[in-house]
Amino acid sequence: MTHPARHIGADPARTISRAMVPAAAALVMIALLPVAAAVAGTTGIPDGVYGAKATTTTSPEGYSNGGVDLTVIDGGKKLKGTESGVACYTGANPPAGVPAYDEVTIHLPKNLTLSASKTFSFSGPVTLTPEEAQAESSIRTTYTLNGRFVKGKHGTYKAVGTDSSPICQPSTLTHFTVSFAEPLS
Repeated sequence: MTHPARHIGADPARTISRAMVPAAAALVMIALLPVAAAVAGTTGIPDGVYGAKATTTTSPEGYSNGGVDLTVIDGGKKLKGTESGVACYTGANPPAGVPAYDEVTIHLPKNLTLSASKTFSFSGPVTLTPEEAQAESSIRTTYTLNGRFVKGKHGTYKAVGTDSSPICQPSTLTHFTVSFAEPLS
């Protein structure tokens, strides 16, 4: 059998169209690269609030004893800084300027990007507003948060990790497991 392009009297339009097929396929592949990259960049973690059951993080005094809340945004790619963090009890001997026997709330100072492997990490200074610190003025402290999202039962995500701050009493829980609590409104 002879090749159509070499056949005497072959239709030139047909020969050209066969040559264009690989080029057209290459153009389609190039056009789909951004779509593939966008899909590959998603974590699969639904946006929303992730928290622990209150019964597992409440101290005998009725205060939060290390209750972590994480707010996932941007299609599962980030933790929202102003809404992700911990509430803890200060105890009898908190650092100077921190009210004793009270509850403080510590938030991440900025949004935190989740890695491709669904991990997150922050360690650094934070400033608590007077409202968050239950004080007359802002308080500076440090906060460390490390964790990862894993698939839990029934294919839903939960986050596990550790967190700490010197502003929290020594008996504050430092290990957490939080599950999806509610979608963002």
